[in-house]
Amino acid sequence: MSTAGPDCPQKWCTGGACDGARLDSLLTEEARWLWEQLAARADRSGEPSMTGGTAVITAPAASTQRAAVLGLLGSRPLAPGERRRIRLEELTLRLRQHGERLTPGAVAAHAAGRALGSTAAERARQIARTTGLRKLRARLAGALPKNARLRPSEEAWQELHRTGRVARVLQHPQPEQLLKTAAEVLRLLPPQGRVDRRLLAFKAAGDPHGLDAGTDLAGLVLAEAAAAGLTTSGMPPRTAWGALGVDLDRLGGGLLSLGVHPDGWLVPARFPLPLPPATLADVSWPAPPHEAPGCS
Repeated sequence: MSTAGPDCPQKWCTGGACDGARLDSLLTEEARWLWEQLAARADRSGEPSMTGGTAVITAPAASTQRAAVLGLLGSRPLAPGERRRIRLEELTLRLRQHGERLTPGAVAAHAAGRALGSTAAERARQIARTTGLRKLRARLAGALPKNARLRPSEEAWQELHRTGRVARVLQHPQPEQLLKTAAEVLRLLPPQGRVDRRLLAFKAAGDPHGLDAGTDLAGLVLAEAAAAGLTTSGMPPRTAWGALGVDLDRLGGGLLSLGVHPDGWLVPARFPLPLPPATLADVSWPAPPHEAPGCS
């Protein structure tokens, strides 16, 4: 006889549902398919006892498996692959012949070897966390200066959901702090004029590399800009940051010039000359020494 105490020592079912119950005849290998399907329903619905309502089951192909639950589901035989809606109240009454408090959920939990309802519980936790982040984002947006270059809107939150950015935020080790730091970046964006990205990152996050490509902070700020319509998702990073008044790596990268130099520069022709973006933005180049063929 398989029995468990009033509070189920395994913590698979509650309320003494399995106390004194005779589970051996129910937990056979042939009947396992039924309890697995009911366990999946309990996980989705968050109803671990399942004493009311209905459940749809799909009969297996093996006749021995279908016959193993015939007494629990009524006298009408199941056909292979048949989908049948069963009343859980009636199943509960039949199970009470094996235990005074036995429920479909309790048997399914013992068959699965775990407590049920985990999927629904996790979904509820995710919804609660998402709602909390949405409210925090709204408060942070409301605290931005009136002349803020970018102010996240409630409508843009749905776009962040659609693009998967909210899920990325939820996966962050400190999602609330990520939202707060992103709001600080938005607060420091110049309403007019420009700011260097590394200086902005240092002021907002305490790290000059905090807004580097691939960081969650940079991804969130650019996603907010795209959701607000200031940029587009396919826009090159340098262009997207530029639309926010942020200069990206003005002293890194750029152009390596050999033999062609800006107007007024005297550099030996055989020496390569690195020109960073900050310089390229201000220099002018000499005209070609002669017209290309076919030009007039």
